[in-house]
Amino acid sequence: MKIKRRKGILTEREREILDLLIRGKSQKQISEELYISMSTVRTHIKNLFIKHGVHKASELVGKQTSLLYNKIDGLEEQIATLNYIIIQKDKKIEYYRQYKKMWEYLKEKYEE
Repeated sequence: MKIKRRKGILTEREREILDLLIRGKSQKQISEELYISMSTVRTHIKNLFIKHGVHKASELVGKQTSLLYNKIDGLEEQIATLNYIIIQKDKKIEYYRQYKKMWEYLKEKYEE
């Protein structure tokens, strides 16, 4: 019975192998590190090619690297937004402190 391969959905083993490919490991190194046969490594890599629509390992790694950089760019934008929010909150806190000092000063002055 042939297992249906769903495009874009990677198995845990495929993710492990993809990670090792991105790190520059050879098929032999992957085989040794994961304790699986070379044939099994080749089968997983073939499945990765099919799922990603590529024909070479370099294309697969390039595609994944590009996706990672896009995610990093998105995270950098989110970090910048969060930094802006923090700065605005810090300004509000500082305004509140100044207002509170002014209020205490005026309260003291009028109580005299």
